[in-house]
Amino acid sequence: GSSVTRCNFVCCTVSHSPSLLEPMFSTRHASRALVARPRQLGTKAGLQMQAARTAPASAHLAHKTLFDSSRRGCAGSANSSPQTFEFKAETKKLLDIVAKSLYTDKEVFVRELISNASDACEKLRFLQATSQAQTITDESIPLGISLKIDETARTFTIEDTGVGMTHDELVQHLGTIAKSGSLDFLQNASQDTSNIIGQFGVGFYSTFVVADKVEVFTKTYDATTGAQGYLWSSDGSGSFTIVETPDVPRGTRIVLHLKDDATEFAKLATVKKAAQKFSSYIDFPISVFENGEPQ
Repeated sequence: GSSVTRCNFVCCTVSHSPSLLEPMFSTRHASRALVARPRQLGTKAGLQMQAARTAPASAHLAHKTLFDSSRRGCAGSANSSPQTFEFKAETKKLLDIVAKSLYTDKEVFVRELISNASDACEKLRFLQATSQAQTITDESIPLGISLKIDETARTFTIEDTGVGMTHDELVQHLGTIAKSGSLDFLQNASQDTSNIIGQFGVGFYSTFVVADKVEVFTKTYDATTGAQGYLWSSDGSGSFTIVETPDVPRGTRIVLHLKDDATEFAKLATVKKAAQKFSSYIDFPISVFENGEPQ
């Protein structure tokens, strides 16, 4: 079998300025001019929504990177053998906070994943209009979002055809507390945490409220990097693995293996309702599939 590379990491703090090149897991856009088109739920079209967005205000966030990726054999160099990374103690605490705060509001993960997918498509649409357009891989694939459920396999899957992520970006963005002070704030929050987790870049962790295993298949848009596909996988208990994976299209596919108490999210009625609730202002088509069939 493949050997597993285990890496030791140290915490470091870096200054980070978000840009339109940053992949999916970013903080919420500060302002949006919302112009909603009436929802349509068609056999092939899925859910269609329209929004006119204003450009996000520039901001400087201090990102707390949980890994020193300069260590040999770690995040700085991808290979075909799985690499295992340990979540730091602060990330484990955040996972616990998010899980407890969303236990009675599980569907929030749908909102977070749809918003992240929309951000990824938004960034690629911007790049398509710039001089970087010629570097986009799988250019013929249209921008869009898909929700796929399989009640037998008990899985919920969301796919987008946006910017995707490189190996290093997987480590950075799925192993990073996106805003300094996030843990302290969320621990002491007096308001409804479910409404603010996205602002702190931890919305992705809401997936572990409903899933006992999360898989992220992704390939970056940037053909100059070789556009290799990767699989990120974790059960949320303390570590995650990354391995090169062939035949991954541009964008990101997130597969949730649902817990026993969250199997309703593999049911068509539940997913349609949640998609309609959280997609009113998404500027890309959303298609819903059940057992591979469009709904």
